[in-house]
Amino acid sequence: MSTKLSRRQEEILEFVASFKEENDYSPSLREIAEAFELSSVATVHQHVSALEKKGYFNKGWNVGRSIELTPIAIEKLQRMKAPPSNVVPLERKQAWAAADTSGDSVALPLLGLIAAGSPIEALENKESIVVPSDMVGRRETYVLKVRGNSMIGDGILDGDYVVVEKRDHARNGETVVALINNHEVTLKRFYIEAEGVRLQPANPAIAPIFIANGDFAIQGVMIGLLRKLRH
Repeated sequence: MSTKLSRRQEEILEFVASFKEENDYSPSLREIAEAFELSSVATVHQHVSALEKKGYFNKGWNVGRSIELTPIAIEKLQRMKAPPSNVVPLERKQAWAAADTSGDSVALPLLGLIAAGSPIEALENKESIVVPSDMVGRRETYVLKVRGNSMIGDGILDGDYVVVEKRDHARNGETVVALINNHEVTLKRFYIEAEGVRLQPANPAIAPIFIANGDFAIQGVMIGLLRKLRH
């Protein structure tokens, strides 16, 4: 049998790997279905069975949460995560959060501006932003300043600061830092659809962005919001 995966199978492989990394156990079929907004667990079972037959999963018979990644799956994930050679990583080559997180606050790097309207190029900035320590993610965390009003329905205003956990995957409905055309970033809600990816604004006056090809990557997921009150 061919080991080539469909797009949905690749997405499920990535989801299972990230879920196991975050939770130290495998997702159930129901959790996979909910993550992809699938009404039928049977559909998920078909994809998981196909991944098992192609050598990417080992799964205990009639046992829940028993999906294990095989060496072939790990190798495949590493290839999938490798960035294109012409993509400049959003992060700077420096320490991320302050080493001392024992206090009530942590200094995170402010990497620049991100559009909450139409995509713009991220701007590097040498400043740092102090945030509450409980706002720091379990992974590398950084801050971006919002420009635009396309996310006002979610309470994200022009001039706000969003705290972002660096990740290359997200669940449907999460607000992500999306890299488009290998050099522009935007802040939108993320949804996987049959024809590709939808980046949804939270402003009825602004149209969503639909992406049907490979010119897209997730660079982080929003986990916090900061606002400077003006008097």
